[in-house]
Amino acid sequence: MDKPFLQTLNLYRSKSALQISPSPELALVFVSLAPVIPGMENKMPDKNTKKYLWDKKLTASFNFEGALEVAAAAAALAEGKESLVADSKGTLPSWYRDPAKCGRDGNAKIIGFYRPKDPPNGSKVRYFLGITENNEQGWAKDRYFTRISGPFQNRACDGGSSVSNPRVEKTN
Repeated sequence: MDKPFLQTLNLYRSKSALQISPSPELALVFVSLAPVIPGMENKMPDKNTKKYLWDKKLTASFNFEGALEVAAAAAALAEGKESLVADSKGTLPSWYRDPAKCGRDGNAKIIGFYRPKDPPNGSKVRYFLGITENNEQGWAKDRYFTRISGPFQNRACDGGSSVSNPRVEKTN
């Protein structure tokens, strides 16, 4: 049996997980970030033990064109080509998503790229992809981030990830 053309991609890291799920039926791509269970950071879970709080995930959706725009921005940033995606003020791209505008339930979210506030010396991490949710108290109690570092590799032919060794973190 052949694998479906569009598959869910999960990237599991020490502090959170990133999931990219295409839905051909809805013509959407869902991007989710989930935090690690407290105390499980930098640990390998035992068999039949969970590591991530998927019920606390933040998810944003894009049409296929929008998902390609996010992927292209990630690829440019991972390769150190910030000038291709930043505006004239140096602001990195972000996208506002409000499910209510499409008649769906859920809070508005912003998904975007950010620079690390205090990058460690010699760090290869240049950028983060983050999702922030607008809830009753205002913009985001929880913000989840995945590190973007390059270079990207074109591994679409072998079904591999196009992200080269990403790291995932949750920040408050």
